[in-house]
Amino acid sequence: FAEITIEPDLILPLFLPPLLFAAAQKTSWALFAIRWRTILGMAVALVGVTVAAVAGTAVLLIPGITIAAAVALGAMLAPPDPVAVDAVAGTVSIPRRIMSTLQSEGLFNDAASLVIFQTAMAAAMSGTEVDFGQLALSFLISAVIAITVGLVVVFIVWWVMEKIDHTIARSSLMLMLPFGVYLIAEHFHASGVIAVVVA
Repeated sequence: FAEITIEPDLILPLFLPPLLFAAAQKTSWALFAIRWRTILGMAVALVGVTVAAVAGTAVLLIPGITIAAAVALGAMLAPPDPVAVDAVAGTVSIPRRIMSTLQSEGLFNDAASLVIFQTAMAAAMSGTEVDFGQLALSFLISAVIAITVGLVVVFIVWWVMEKIDHTIARSSLMLMLPFGVYLIAEHFHASGVIAVVVA
């Protein structure tokens, strides 16, 4: 049998966009509109608390680890996956309202952890400390750019689909949408995750 190898840099762009797109389509956006403060608070605050807990534990248990490297480790472990929420919830009985909140929160926490991870890794590689003010600013800028990219691209796709009558062409365009949005957002150093969810 021939061995198939995939470049590590291709894993997220190949598998994450369609999974996020499918999860976002099942999300209750009416609930999100009502509980957006709670959902975004959980997505950012809980990721931050988890990163702090893991980083603190790593500093205590791993000799010689820098704070930047510990924060990067925490950011890798912090975000629960919205797809994993579906898988776990399938085996137990969870109220629909709680389930919808967890799914919605899961769509945004990846963005927070990715920004923390990238900032911490840059600090670890350069030998400097993590600048938490710069981290907050980076997350805000990344989110604004991602939201803009998601809205602009989906508007363009919607406009093109209005002009096309061919069913296969419309389906193909819809199939390519999550990949295109993700890659465009990443090109502008924004969160591909948020861009796909917004789209």
